Amino acid sequence: MNISKLFKTLCLASCITLSNLCMANDVLLVSAHGQGGGIHKHAIQVQELLTEWLNEPVVLEFKPGGNAAVAAQYVTTKVTNKPVFMIGLLQYETTVDQSQDIVPVVELGVLNPVIFGGNHLGVKNWKELLASKKSVSYGVPIGGPTLYLNGLSRQMKDRLEMTEVNYKTSAQMQTDIIGGHLDIASSTPAAIAPLAQAGKIVPLMVFGPGRSNVLPDVPSAQELGISFPEDRYKVRTFLWASTSTDPKIIALVREKYMKWVATPQAVQSLAGLDYIVPTTPFMTQPAEQIKKLMQTVPQGKK
Repeated sequence: MNISKLFKTLCLASCITLSNLCMANDVLLVSAHGQGGGIHKHAIQVQELLTEWLNEPVVLEFKPGGNAAVAAQYVTTKVTNKPVFMIGLLQYETTVDQSQDIVPVVELGVLNPVIFGGNHLGVKNWKELLASKKSVSYGVPIGGPTLYLNGLSRQMKDRLEMTEVNYKTSAQMQTDIIGGHLDIASSTPAAIAPLAQAGKIVPLMVFGPGRSNVLPDVPSAQELGISFPEDRYKVRTFLWASTSTDPKIIALVREKYMKWVATPQAVQSLAGLDYIVPTTPFMTQPAEQIKKLMQTVPQGKK
């Protein structure tokens, strides 16, 4: 074999091995949702906080799909001698019991989703949509939260005909709404606000008891007389950890977050992301609270 070629091969193998070793020694934060999605900015914020609290670089990876099943599976099988965390939304309709597959660390914040439509509908708000007597299609990412729009469809059955359309990703769903191929969908306020400001979509309602900080002109479902149990409005964002992560580090991160979230800086930062600061019971007893939430999944949806 050519000596020069052999040398290059050995160098390449050495670099790959070294690269894998370095990655295996990094603290990892896995986002259960895609880049540019509703919690992308929040994931970056948590990455910065973990870097500060652990005094080590934290690598952020995106593993969307299956209503957090893909990320949870990735976290449980990741072989590393460093902590592995996951940031993800706790859904009521889920294919994975996250409270058992990975370790809950702390609730990070609460969101109320926004229902939005395409400009092709020719309406400016939810009341105009109802008055138009249109039949509308609504998008649901496969494995994603169907509760909001399915529940809304049931409530509106005598006033608005709604047909479900499944999508592989939220990005495809949003593209079809902008292109006029889908009528309405739901997402987080932070993801919708830039599209609304650019005039690409029309926010119709905040699916919750109150208005959004980033979309203050959009009425809430409660204002519109649409009533669901309060917890059904909420999208809870949690930080999780692999079972191999040192319990002392998990306790440290939980304590640090609970102190940080009480500061004016944190309140302002979370408000900018349209997050509501979680209540103390949820933060201090996440495992019990999560299991309680999981038990509230409607029959037939487990």
